[in-house]
Amino acid sequence: MRIQPGRIEAEDYRVGGEGVGYHDTTAGNAGGAYRTDDVDIEVTGDATGAFNVGWVAAGEWLAYDVDVQASGTYTVAARVATANTTDKTLHVEVDGVDVTGPMTYNTGGAGWQVYQDVVATGVELTAGPHTLKVVFD
Repeated sequence: MRIQPGRIEAEDYRVGGEGVGYHDTTAGNAGGAYRTDDVDIEVTGDATGAFNVGWVAAGEWLAYDVDVQASGTYTVAARVATANTTDKTLHVEVDGVDVTGPMTYNTGGAGWQVYQDVVATGVELTAGPHTLKVVFD
């Protein structure tokens, strides 16, 4: 997840467990990497990071503490992959408000490690600390 000019690694969500740092509908870390809670993390095949969050289901989310340095209009880009051939969506909330609307992606069944960026432009953010949440629709 990138919010220009910053970058958020998906696996670095807020500590605090279920309902605070994340919501995950299954027990355990299916990928077995990086953390030992219920978020599914694996080593990535992408050149942009060491880990990725996978096995996501509708309604799951990840939360992050962010400090926006300057109020302004930002672009949000999420680096995603899917082996499914149907459209998938996510959205980003800031302080409980959807700021991106649906961000739809479909890698055409290319594979779980074939990535693309899905982008939302015109995201208005105010300076200061915020809670950012990535919600998988």
